[in-house]
Amino acid sequence: MMSGERQAVMAEQVLALGNQGISKDLLGGDRPAAIQSRRIRHMAPSENGTYNPNTVMRFEIPTAPNTFLVTDTTLDMGITVASAAGGGTFCFDGAIGAGSLIERIRVFSGSQLLTDTLHYAKLANLVADVSQAYPTSASAGATCYQAPQTVATAVAVAAGAAITSVPYQDPLGEYSALGEVNVSIPLLDGVIGSLAGSKAFPLHACSAAPLRVEITLATNAAGIQGVGAACEWTVTTQPYLRCTIVEVSDRAMELINTATPSPVFNTVGYSTSTSSPTAGSTRDTINLPFSYTSVKHFLSGYYITANETDQLTGSQSARSTGGATVAFPGMGTGDECFWTIGASRVPSQPLSGGAQLAVAAQECFSLTTHLSQAANHLEPQSWNRGDALADGVLKAHAGTRAYCLDCETMGPSSQFIESGINTTNAACSLTVSWANPTAAATQMTVYSWAGYDLRVDFANGVAFARY
Repeated sequence: MMSGERQAVMAEQVLALGNQGISKDLLGGDRPAAIQSRRIRHMAPSENGTYNPNTVMRFEIPTAPNTFLVTDTTLDMGITVASAAGGGTFCFDGAIGAGSLIERIRVFSGSQLLTDTLHYAKLANLVADVSQAYPTSASAGATCYQAPQTVATAVAVAAGAAITSVPYQDPLGEYSALGEVNVSIPLLDGVIGSLAGSKAFPLHACSAAPLRVEITLATNAAGIQGVGAACEWTVTTQPYLRCTIVEVSDRAMELINTATPSPVFNTVGYSTSTSSPTAGSTRDTINLPFSYTSVKHFLSGYYITANETDQLTGSQSARSTGGATVAFPGMGTGDECFWTIGASRVPSQPLSGGAQLAVAAQECFSLTTHLSQAANHLEPQSWNRGDALADGVLKAHAGTRAYCLDCETMGPSSQFIESGINTTNAACSLTVSWANPTAAATQMTVYSWAGYDLRVDFANGVAFARY
């Protein structure tokens, strides 16, 4: 083994190289010695004693000198599903499995709010629908997973046939029986979850107080979907927030502080707004009241209002029934949408047709715009996703029909992170025009999100957000 003195010398030599990369002949210098560190798997129990639907669970992630948080935090808990009628089955409400049980996530450093993700399950479903293949997204959301699906033939899916989303089988061919189900939910968050990518959050820089995580559970009607009969779920085992903390040696911490004396954590945050357009209208203008120095993208989806309180229908996917019964059949012939940002209309030519919407949605998450190569197998006209399961029958999952605008291609305007657009002094809105709305209009609620560049700074042992 290398001596500690030799290890320190090599680390200092590497530090002296500054920002130099590998030379053009691809010959690098000596490999740096590994720093001394240890990995800690931390299980933070919920601090409050009530864990039923529509309640808030509170967790604390400890902060200490020389520590970093790996952003792979999950929520582990057990739920019990029961029906007053006795018997029956259920499925989780949406394409992300047990992620549908979460309504909101907030992260604090002391009294400073860092992130606040409202309508979490709807946002996570939207992101999964345009970036992951089912059942990948569902299996990532729980140890036991289901999603609302429908049976359809390959011909019908290819033709973009309208479908009605009802609970169907999970990839194992079964519903979940009523009873206890243990779930492990990866969290979508910019500080403690997957939105931060592979970055490590510097807990050592905010050691004056622990990170406090507040998770609001969804309502009974939104969290799960009863099959055949209404059912209720309760949390029956102690919820834990499971995370990974890395502690490095004093010498390694000294080198890190020399290289980055004032740490900064750059990530992504989401803000939410809702609106209720007139049922059956031929033109909707949706206000987007988001004021940030660097907006990365806008996301919007239409949701059936009545489904929010109906335990037998889906409420977390933005299209819960087919075009025959909903006033938004999709971007069909004559339908179009565009955004207004300040005095500018974006894009210059409105988006028209499901394929253009699908391309725009994938651009927001830096995915391929060649639809035949899309990892989620999205059918662009119908926004259904076909999945060939073990029985050989193609089944179509009704994906979230999203209206998305990538703002990172519009030029840098933020003084902190040069990527998005500045909306602090610009009124923003989404306009959707329907050429042929259905006669039986359905009342909808439009949920919109702004993804923005979030910079976390540190001072006096506390982290605070700047955007």
